[in-house]
Amino acid sequence: MQTTGIVRKLDELGRITIPQNLKKRLNIDSGDRLEVFLLPDGVAFKKFSSLGENAMARKCCSELKKTINKICFITDKDGILVTGNGGHDDEKSLKNVSIIQDVIKTGNRYNGLDADKTEWITIIPLGVRGCVAGVFMTVHGKKEDISIHKMLEYTAAIIGSNITETELRKGNS
Repeated sequence: MQTTGIVRKLDELGRITIPQNLKKRLNIDSGDRLEVFLLPDGVAFKKFSSLGENAMARKCCSELKKTINKICFITDKDGILVTGNGGHDDEKSLKNVSIIQDVIKTGNRYNGLDADKTEWITIIPLGVRGCVAGVFMTVHGKKEDISIHKMLEYTAAIIGSNITETELRKGNS
């Protein structure tokens, strides 16, 4: 764990203030929910996203991995929440962050080479009624046939249809 050198005093209600530079660096805004983790020697905070708790999203990623043996991710604005193999692969998300952010901002899907121009990726926005909460991303390695792309679109539609209004509000806080 990296130290910041910042020490804060708890106020009378047990609250602390997160410095502005840390909030900016961690993409935390006023009103965002933080998840609290108990560590052996303290606590840690992480920006919370209910999209990662969506059971349908987890099931779809897992089944897609089994069915077509492709890496898939569900991300919100801040990073990977669910992967097809149950783990995390932040490297793929980080190298494609500008493409992911563009898909979230515009609501338009992306089907092409990744940022390094080495693997074929498909990124489809997730949301309802024009409100994008995150993206569904798959890594193919090479350009796939149209049937794979249709399957990915249907999977994204299923996940998107199971995103609740509450998850959209939380995802866009």
